[in-house]
Amino acid sequence: MSNGKILITTRSFRRMDGEHKQVLIDAGYEMVDSPMNRPLEAHELADLLVDIDGAILGVDDVSAEALSKANKLKVISRYGVGVDKVDLTAATEKGIVVTNTPGGNTNAVAELALGFMLSLSRNIPRQDRQVRGEDWSLLKGIELSGKTLGILGMGRIGQRVAELANVFGMTILFYDPYSPSDDFLNRVPCQSCTVEQILTDSDFVSLHLPLLPATQNLIDASAIAKMKDSAFLINTARGGVVDEGALFTALDAGQLAGAAFDAFAEEPSIGNPLIDHPNFISTPHAGSSTEQTTLRMGLMASQNALAVLRGERPQFVVNPEVYEE
Repeated sequence: MSNGKILITTRSFRRMDGEHKQVLIDAGYEMVDSPMNRPLEAHELADLLVDIDGAILGVDDVSAEALSKANKLKVISRYGVGVDKVDLTAATEKGIVVTNTPGGNTNAVAELALGFMLSLSRNIPRQDRQVRGEDWSLLKGIELSGKTLGILGMGRIGQRVAELANVFGMTILFYDPYSPSDDFLNRVPCQSCTVEQILTDSDFVSLHLPLLPATQNLIDASAIAKMKDSAFLINTARGGVVDEGALFTALDAGQLAGAAFDAFAEEPSIGNPLIDHPNFISTPHAGSSTEQTTLRMGLMASQNALAVLRGERPQFVVNPEVYEE
């Protein structure tokens, strides 16, 4: 007999078998998969949360509307770190614990950011298309060694990007209101700077910021105008951090050499003119989509959900005030 139901919306969690699923089965819970192969809108999620005890969610719209029919829900276990899509106030008012999985996808996202740097600097996607079209003309690239990388957001992922970039011989600048540990700064040569310094001095700018009112469209037309016309912009964080219209205009005018995104303001980003721009490359919010991360982050998400359902307090609670209600 089932102990209850756990809704699973995140695609990579559903597609791969492993301990992350087995622990739910062993605990006696029925897994209910989302019928959609994309993040859910609020009204879609609301209908699926009826009679659900726990939910392991991706970047779905978890607004007050989405929680309006959650008559049994005890826990929202985010498969990932960011909770900007979760109405924490609404969840807390309903007594729903919200958890996340910090560190689970750090290496995967950092490696994708580095992959974007290599792809942009060596024109890999464009030259691949040329070869497929029997065009063997060469496009000159640049080497990462000796170039300056500016990192906006020096949390776990930003620090891992810095470690990888250091191996390539890059000069590393960073901005974050909270400084990394002394141990990290002793291991990885990098310099704390203002946002403006990073924009003006960097050959590559990599974004690793949460989406907050203060970071919404942080990279707008005026910010892009400060960057070198030979610079590249990389976003593996949140789409809303960049004004996508301003970026398209800048790429079209040659104000930037190129850009690469794993996250867009609207997803799926169908019909977005950026995607067809020759100096733009993208992936479908795939930063955490590796075998290792799915197993690691999936298990963390399952364990968080099960802890709440057992009446325990999990390690990674995003809205601790729920326990004060």
